[in-house]
Amino acid sequence: MQHFDDCIIDGNARPRLGSDGSEELMYVLHGIAVALDSRALESPGSLYVTTRRVIWLSDADRGKGYAVDFLSLSLHAVSRDREAYPFPCIYTQIETGDEDDEEESEDSYSEINGDLVLSKITEMRLVPSDAGKYFDCLLIKSSQRDHRNWKTIL
Repeated sequence: MQHFDDCIIDGNARPRLGSDGSEELMYVLHGIAVALDSRALESPGSLYVTTRRVIWLSDADRGKGYAVDFLSLSLHAVSRDREAYPFPCIYTQIETGDEDDEEESEDSYSEINGDLVLSKITEMRLVPSDAGKYFDCLLIKSSQRDHRNWKTIL
């Protein structure tokens, strides 16, 4: 996971995608809050799914955003279990490449002196403002998924 602030601002902020044409915008979801590891839920923003990564941009704090390459996402699932997390969310696990740190608690190495170290974040929860609408849409899309042509689905 990395900080992301490479945006085009023309009334609304949107991510600047790879200029070499190797990255295309596939889907946008608005009203998505994000929680990293065990940190508090951040204010809502917009989630951009491209052909290479997932990008979240804050609506409240322009210039604040996060990006995760798809190859770093090792697990993602819709979670409605309120015992696991207080809100319905899309739960993701992020591969950091630091197998030596697995024994430490996530709070002990994802934050140093109060500063968040994004390269050490191992979990991200995406919390939609209207979970029912988004999750129903995602379930329909996944059941119709044609891996040969993602653009026709998204």
